[in-house]
Amino acid sequence: LDQFAEEHPLDPAAGIILSQAIAGKNATINFVQVQPGFGQKLHYHEWHDEIVYIIRGEGFMTIDGENRSIKTSDLIYLPSKVIHNNSASGNETMEAITIYVPAFDGKDKIFV
Repeated sequence: LDQFAEEHPLDPAAGIILSQAIAGKNATINFVQVQPGFGQKLHYHEWHDEIVYIIRGEGFMTIDGENRSIKTSDLIYLPSKVIHNNSASGNETMEAITIYVPAFDGKDKIFV
């Protein structure tokens, strides 16, 4: 993953990057990097379940209106239609793996 991060650097101006690592017939795995103070807008996926594993860093995640702290080694399951977002805090870039089932083409992200 360290090599993958080097090959897909985070643009400091953007603050967040989602890079597709593996795309299979039935699932997609992405590598996500989020700088402290940045994050995603609230959204949900109509047809996709999402599994998030925090590799390093810390932050916050809102899941169906409940704010939660997240940190290294946390594993989060987000069924389809669950409204969620995340943001990084602390002093280091938060890195995570996200797994989408079925395979994710980027189109099933509905902002609220």
